[in-house]
This record gives sequence, structure tokens and C-alpha cells, in this order.
Amino acid sequence: MVSELLTSIVLFINTISGLIFSPYKTMRRFSSTFYSGQVYGVLFFVFSYFLLSNYFAGRGWGGFISFILTFIPSIIFFYTMSFFTKPKVQLLHIINTFSFTLIPTLIWFYLTLFLFISLPPPRSYSSLGIFFSIVYICLSVTIFLWKLTLLYLGIRFNLKTDFTTTIFLMILYGMLLVPYSYGLYFLSLSRIPFI
Repeated sequence: MVSELLTSIVLFINTISGLIFSPYKTMRRFSSTFYSGQVYGVLFFVFSYFLLSNYFAGRGWGGFISFILTFIPSIIFFYTMSFFTKPKVQLLHIINTFSFTLIPTLIWFYLTLFLFISLPPPRSYSSLGIFFSIVYICLSVTIFLWKLTLLYLGIRFNLKTDFTTTIFLMILYGMLLVPYSYGLYFLSLSRIPFI
């Protein structure tokens, strides 16, 4: 039991390393199989984040509800699109691939939670504070671009689309996600979509 748990942890760390240093190869592997243990690992860290954010920041469970109401429709959207691009795409493969596109999201949200705990507001407008803000913005942009890269590869490998179709589906997804996220914000469930 312990050895299996350690093996799963090592595999999960290797997966994250692969997503960072070899995203093309890693996402291609995910698109053709289903790693249930690692998907559960991603979902465990998602739940853990909302548990910690509720404890340390008192943010409630609206964000977790928002995640469920966003992630499941996202899976349904891409699975539906697969009928127009490539027949017989397995739903589990899409779940597997797009679960791992949550890794950049997880890292960013855990980072912001850590900064909230270690450097709670209000923050000063000192030179050090401005430098910190610039570093934070640069890091956030880098993580966002990494997220887009994984999403692009996930669509391309699962749906077997070319470059133009993949970009079109990303834009279409974004056009649906923005008003949908605003609706969740209007309902006071989440300020930033956890997706």
C-alpha cells in the first residue's frame, strides 16, 4: 500500500515535470490513455486548494462550486466538438488530458494563496512592493501562456485537429467562457474562473 502510494506520487511529480519541460510529448501520451490515479491526484489538489483557501482566507465554497460548474461543461464542450472533428474520441481520454491542463491553474492559485498568507494586504507602494508586483505579473503571464500551450496541445491531440481548427476551437471556447464566468461572478460564486 505504501509502495503504491509512493509510486503514484513519483509518477505525478514526473508528470508535472513532463508538462513543464516536454509538454508536447507528455500531452500526446495523455491523449491516448487514461491515468485514473493521476487524474484523482489533480482533483485532490483542486479540492485541497479550496479547503485551504476557505480556512486561511475565508473565501467559502463558492469557488469550488464554480469549478465544478465550469470544468464539467468544458469537458462536455470539447467532447461535443470531437463529433465534428474526429469520430469515436473516448470521453475518458478527454477527461484525462484536460484534467492536466489544470496544473498551471493549480500552481497559480496556490501561489496567490501562499502570497496572501505570507504577505497579507494591505501592501505598500514602496520600491520593493512595485518590484514584487512586476515579478508577480511576469510569473502570472508565463503561467497563463503555459496554460494556453497545454490547452492547445490537448485539443490538437484529442480532437486530431490542424492548427487553424485548434485555434478556432480555443477562440470559440474563450468566447463562451468569458460571459459564462461573468455569470458565475454575478452570482458571487467566483471572481476568477478556476479552469
